[in-house]
Amino acid sequence: EAFDRAFADSSQGANNVTVLELVQEADSKLLNSVTVDQIQSPQFLAILDLMRMRSVEEAPPGATSRSSFTPDDLEAQKSRFANNPALYKYLLAVFHVYIDDKPDQALALLPSLSAAPLSYFAFSQQTLRVLAMDTSKQPDAERKLLLQMLPLAPLPLQSEQLQLALARLEVHAGHADRIFAHDSPVRDKAIRTIVIEYIASAEMLRQQIKDPKESADILDAARYALLYKELTGGKYEAFQADLALVPSNPSELLAPFVATGGNKDAEYRCPSLQQVAAVLQRDGNDAKSLNCVGELLRIHYIHFHQDDPLPKSDLGGSDSLFPITGYSRMEGYVRVIANRQAPDDARAYALYRAVQCYAPSGNSDCGKQEIPISTRKQWFQMLHKEYAGSHWAELSEYYW
Repeated sequence: EAFDRAFADSSQGANNVTVLELVQEADSKLLNSVTVDQIQSPQFLAILDLMRMRSVEEAPPGATSRSSFTPDDLEAQKSRFANNPALYKYLLAVFHVYIDDKPDQALALLPSLSAAPLSYFAFSQQTLRVLAMDTSKQPDAERKLLLQMLPLAPLPLQSEQLQLALARLEVHAGHADRIFAHDSPVRDKAIRTIVIEYIASAEMLRQQIKDPKESADILDAARYALLYKELTGGKYEAFQADLALVPSNPSELLAPFVATGGNKDAEYRCPSLQQVAAVLQRDGNDAKSLNCVGELLRIHYIHFHQDDPLPKSDLGGSDSLFPITGYSRMEGYVRVIANRQAPDDARAYALYRAVQCYAPSGNSDCGKQEIPISTRKQWFQMLHKEYAGSHWAELSEYYW
């Protein structure tokens, strides 16, 4: 009761603590110890009900884990929601969306959108309608509701959540291009960047790079995604052409793509990536060039984790119009090692780097390939036997 009063008073600034402090204290001190029967407050009862619906019981092998919460649990509490029937209907709708998969029943319980700015509770009601429409495969109605909600969502994070939902919907519907239309309501930089990195086609990226109204950060992300995917995906002719899209004074992010090469301090001397791509266009197995692509990844890492796809449930997780190749440095090294016609220095370097990929933990930082330790030992011995006088054999003291 004291917590309930404190939350009610917080809107008038009557407390000596902030709402955030109240939330943290209730979460750590109250919600893990109180029982449902002790609570008369609809607000706190709803919190516990949502927590119980979210938790699942462990299921037998092969079965789906489900919440132990039932409609009877809600029915037993109905009288305690007498003064807040809208909240009770909301909980019933949550149950139908998340637990018993009856989205149409959820939609019947939730109010239509009004013209008033959305409070947090009203926003939750309408968001649940969006989720129910998504579950029941009503993309047109879902898109219409999202667009109607956006101008009514003034509170923190409301607009961003709606933009994320709209972006996911457009991508799944095959209309990712709408996200970058001049009248698109999806303006959040983080969301647009995810679409750039993981979803946009090569042509979409080129179009966005030429948009004078786009932010510098997103333009750089588009250039990087385009060039990285072309180079590691073997699209060498396109890579060379698209280097022209890099500005004359490139950012630190893009500088490696247009560096002239010939760095005297480099451990492994490489020409420019334009030259590397030109050679690979003629001969996709050129050993030195494959090593130099690996140097881009080794020295400059991989921005945005381009080789590490997102979970399928996330925006960009399974809808790429420009698929990520999953390229890794190890892939290039293995190809060079297998090439007995490769120049000695290039093959020795590939052996050295392939072994070093596992230093010092025994876990690879060069890709997801699992190379047995017996193979790594063989590479180490090959380096010291076939290229004993090389600089790379001198540097290689161990294998892991």
